[in-house]
Amino acid sequence: MDKTANRSNAQKYLKSAMQYHAKSSIRSAIEMAHKAIDIDPSFAEAYAYLGNTLVTRTRQFDEGLQSLRHAIKLSPEDATILYTTGWCEEYIANALEKPRLKHQAVPENSKELYTVARLHFLKALELTSDPQLIGDIEDMLDVVEGSDESWIGYYWGDYISESGGEAGSPTITQQMIDEASSDPFHRYTLPNGMVLWYVTSDKLGKVYADGIDNDGNGAI
Repeated sequence: MDKTANRSNAQKYLKSAMQYHAKSSIRSAIEMAHKAIDIDPSFAEAYAYLGNTLVTRTRQFDEGLQSLRHAIKLSPEDATILYTTGWCEEYIANALEKPRLKHQAVPENSKELYTVARLHFLKALELTSDPQLIGDIEDMLDVVEGSDESWIGYYWGDYISESGGEAGSPTITQQMIDEASSDPFHRYTLPNGMVLWYVTSDKLGKVYADGIDNDGNGAI
């Protein structure tokens, strides 16, 4: 079976999953989502749906996050998937701070989850032109603890500049991109401990902040 046929069949299972979901048949919905993924392992939307459902309906937080983050790996420029992942990360962070029901444990604490949620919201905001989604993202940025309006536009949000930097600043290399590729957020840790986020191929050659006064003007 070719890729087009695989995707078409996988979409049918995902549609079925959503229909079961609407009827509150969550176990069946999850089964259909798994079938969609089995047919087409590159189907990012199915991973995102599965992750969202595991987080919000069965409180399988760790498995849900793994599925959502795999969806981002498959489709890193999909603003809706980035938003959904950030929303679920905020949901889990809130649940960790106000534990009322049992849930599957996750390796991150609430502060770490709020941080990555904010980054996902900002990345989604950078990528979308949909007014409804922009409004949803901006609402969530107001909710996420520590969100900062100065980050809108994603200038130094990941410590990588989109439009220059101080003279003498270092730039992203292919080696850095390769090393970061195994991390779900493409993080790269500098020798001084600073962490760059989303060190991906589109950032090759771009200036990054390294915590050093590279041009001698007293600022870093």
